[in-house]
Amino acid sequence: MSVRYEMLTGLVAMGARGTMQDEQQAWLNMRRKCRGNQACLLSSYRHRIEMLKEDYARLASRGPF
Repeated sequence: MSVRYEMLTGLVAMGARGTMQDEQQAWLNMRRKCRGNQACLLSSYRHRIEMLKEDYARLASRGPF
C-alpha cells in the first residue's frame, strides 16, 4: 500500500498532493482506531488500497504522461 501511495504522489500535480496527503492522514487516523483488531485493520487496508487504485485509474485515464 505504501509503494502504491508513493508512486501515485509522484505522478500527480503539486496541488493534488496536498489533497492526497490529507486523505492519507485521515486514513491513518481511522486505522489507529482499529488498534489491535485484525479484522478492522484488514478492512481498513483493503479499503485504502481500493481508493488508491481508483485514484490511479482516474489519473491513467487522462494519460499519456
